Amino acid sequence: MNLIVDQGNSICKLAIYEDGRVLWSTSVVALNEAILREVFAHNQIDSAIYSSVGVRCEHILEILKGHCALVIDLDASTPVPIEVLYDRSRLGSDRLAAVVGAYAQTLGERSCLVIDAGTAVTYEYLDAEGRYLGGNIAPGLWLRFKALASFTSKLPLIEDLPEETLPLYGTDTHSAMMSGCTHGFIREVQGAIDDILRSQADALILLTGGDSELLCKHCQSENIRLIPNLVFDGLNRILEYNKELRIKTNHED
Repeated sequence: MNLIVDQGNSICKLAIYEDGRVLWSTSVVALNEAILREVFAHNQIDSAIYSSVGVRCEHILEILKGHCALVIDLDASTPVPIEVLYDRSRLGSDRLAAVVGAYAQTLGERSCLVIDAGTAVTYEYLDAEGRYLGGNIAPGLWLRFKALASFTSKLPLIEDLPEETLPLYGTDTHSAMMSGCTHGFIREVQGAIDDILRSQADALILLTGGDSELLCKHCQSENIRLIPNLVFDGLNRILEYNKELRIKTNHED
């Protein structure tokens, strides 16, 4: 079994994989030793991958190494099964994992736009040859609400979720902010989708991240696929790829 540890900007996500399938997953605000010991006590985990977009926790890594024969601490030097034409020294591990997960979905047969809608919304382009050509980063929906509240004197922080049916215009400050930020967010993403489809009509559009369901409901294209576990899938594939490399190296020795 493989343990996937994905430390994001606001929460830490955990998953257990076996034979390429998710057996279990959860999210915690703060990962600690007690949580990990509980996971190891009830599962026969032999390998793990640790990914963090923020501060790396050496203590967590030491716990993983104490329980697993193989632990991959994902960084710019970690081998991955795709060609990366982006500066990996500045590439977030979650973005890289999403692209690897997308490659596992397409197997290099179609170009692909990966849209990960979380704290930030990221756009990653993978061509039909399986090469990661680059991407863009923009504020996610929650950051737009937070920016309005932080950089103005009277606008409130919007913390509730957008309604199923959004009015085109608000009738008070709250609904105006909700409508404006959400419609702007959706239109930005739709614009990115339209741009790629104009040049690559058969490109696959993969949506993931916390606001991906919202985008899936409002963005238009027959090529859109919602893949909630795309980053997990990519991290698991990177772990499996490094297992394969070690087996190959051992055989050659």
